[in-house]
Amino acid sequence: MLTVKVTEVPGTVDASVTFKDAEGNPTEVDATPTPTWVASDPSIVDSIVVAADGLSAKLHIANAIGSTQVTLTASENGVSTDYVDTVSVIAGDAVAADFVFGAVVPD
Repeated sequence: MLTVKVTEVPGTVDASVTFKDAEGNPTEVDATPTPTWVASDPSIVDSIVVAADGLSAKLHIANAIGSTQVTLTASENGVSTDYVDTVSVIAGDAVAADFVFGAVVPD
């Protein structure tokens, strides 16, 4: 999961992926077809430039608060699997306060 403050975007982040088996051991996926990447909400991650091998990408994060799932689809032994993670853009640090006052009650 990647969480960034809205004050840090728009911007680009490098992402890469490695694979593990059910026991946590490093493993690989098929080189063909090349793994693909997609964001579920293009208002948060508005572009993904994938490396030729599909194992890394540059994600451009837009200036919007919210979350998106980033899905990498890869094949192993001809079976396609989706791997999902999340990119979240949250509000920045508090720098102002809005006061709300009630009605005056006469003495």
